[in-house]
Amino acid sequence: MKKNNLKKSLIKAGSSLLIAASVIGLESSIAYASCKVTAHYYRDDKTYDGYSVKMWDEIDTEGTGQISFTVNGDEAIAEYEAKDDATQVQVMIKDPDGNGPEGSPKSVDIDGKDSVDIYVTAGIEAISTDGFKDADGKDIVLSKEEETTKEEVKEEETKEEETKEEVSDTEAANVETTTVANAGSSNAQKDTDVGDDSRFEVGGGSVVLFDIVVIALVAGGTFALASRKKK
Repeated sequence: MKKNNLKKSLIKAGSSLLIAASVIGLESSIAYASCKVTAHYYRDDKTYDGYSVKMWDEIDTEGTGQISFTVNGDEAIAEYEAKDDATQVQVMIKDPDGNGPEGSPKSVDIDGKDSVDIYVTAGIEAISTDGFKDADGKDIVLSKEEETTKEEVKEEETKEEETKEEVSDTEAANVETTTVANAGSSNAQKDTDVGDDSRFEVGGGSVVLFDIVVIALVAGGTFALASRKKK
């Protein structure tokens, strides 16, 4: 009896340990998953040439060096993939001379998050994770003109080429139609000219034949008169 109770106790204890280990493993995988960090930078003058951002975490202390910004509308953005198990990311803006115009690095909590957006406004020490803020903490509204992608540019160029080809084909068809029409008109004119010449030739032959007949009659009459006079 005691042995059975001992077995049941061991089984229960083992099951509890397995469940606890599974829960801990699940929590760890969720809490320390890799996090994608997107840094947004805004300047009043909209000038971002030469500006970059350095980002790193407690696992990857070297970070990615200086990441060049991509201008998107009125803001500039850059992305960083934090290492697994990282809980914080450091962000520091660099100007063209390599200095930090926005002060010391900013620390951002990424624990348990799949992605984090960081907003840094020029001249403002504090950073935000829910949009750009001015010195009073009020939202800064930006235009959201999306950057034209290479695919869109390629599609636009393809459409332009297709349009040019269609125009070219239409012009060629018009030229061919005009040529055929001109050729038909020329042939019709030739047929008319030939008909006129034929009528002229027939008319001319009739006139000549009539003259011969008249001359013959006149000659016959003259001959008959002359013969009567001799008698």
